[in-house]
Amino acid sequence: MADAPELFARIVRRPGVKYTALVPNMLGLERALAAGADEVAVFAPRPRLQPAEHHQGIAESLDNYASVCRAALDARVRVRAYLSTAFGCPYEGPVAPARVAELCQRLRELRCSRWR
Repeated sequence: MADAPELFARIVRRPGVKYTALVPNMLGLERALAAGADEVAVFAPRPRLQPAEHHQGIAESLDNYASVCRAALDARVRVRAYLSTAFGCPYEGPVAPARVAELCQRLRELRCSRWR
């Protein structure tokens, strides 16, 4: 993701297209804003287990995204949220619908404008 500003600088923007940057943390948000992203996206943790590459639990991840969302909204940039493996996890198996609903509610509380 370190080369995202260079990538954004090379994009030939088209009218009516929103250019979104995936932001894992505040540094990613700062880079996305500097690059001119129209909106940002946070990739919420798997419902049962956080990806190993993030080295943090679900609660820590959501706290991190709360800061990212507040800062993005303060900058008048929309935030999308994605919840991975909501319909089953290849590592953990089935995911309880109640857990998915709980995490979606948390994302909604972060004032994400859209979630997938």
